[in-house]
Amino acid sequence: MACTPGKDKFRFIPGLEGVCARVLFKDQGNIFIGTYGNGYFIWKNGKLMKPPLDRNKFLSHAHSFLIDNNNYLWMSTNKGLFRVPYQQVLSYIQDTTNTLQYEYFGDDDGKAQIPNLMVDVVHHRWFV
Repeated sequence: MACTPGKDKFRFIPGLEGVCARVLFKDQGNIFIGTYGNGYFIWKNGKLMKPPLDRNKFLSHAHSFLIDNNNYLWMSTNKGLFRVPYQQVLSYIQDTTNTLQYEYFGDDDGKAQIPNLMVDVVHHRWFV
């Protein structure tokens, strides 16, 4: 469901029927939608995009998003963290045939299920 800015009207977003959206994150007019079981989506200018999942499909449960001061997009999941250069994400939004190179941090890196991501005022990343 989406709200039309400046109006008291809601409408359903085609492509998200039956999807359990858990988190919304907005940056530069891009709205990232994390779901429970259906991966993540990007909504921009009325267009819904579904980026590819990682090879293990861990990104099927996306809990939160964060863009750090090094211009990486971080995503937390049930199985650890993923990061991708945000410029790659912006390129993907312009042309969905562009690829995304995910970097994974999981149990071997001391990270498992991480529900929230935050950056403090001095740019420390917190995974809680």
